[in-house]
Amino acid sequence: MSMILYNIRHRGPFEYDKFILNILQVSNETKRLLKRFNATADSTIPKQQEQIDKLLDALSGEKGMLQSVVTMQEQLS
Repeated sequence: MSMILYNIRHRGPFEYDKFILNILQVSNETKRLLKRFNATADSTIPKQQEQIDKLLDALSGEKGMLQSVVTMQEQLS
């Protein structure tokens, strides 16, 4: 699918509607691409993203490793 991008400077203020259409076309195109990307069964990126989120939560939680390091640093200072 190819999008038509309009030149607003060339035509003047009457191109505002086409500008809005461009914004909506880009938005629709990104939504369509995200749906197609998420629909692929071979995509391991969402799984890796979940694993990274779990690791970050474990590190930066209330009783995580980073919290204990900050607490020890404050006690030593």
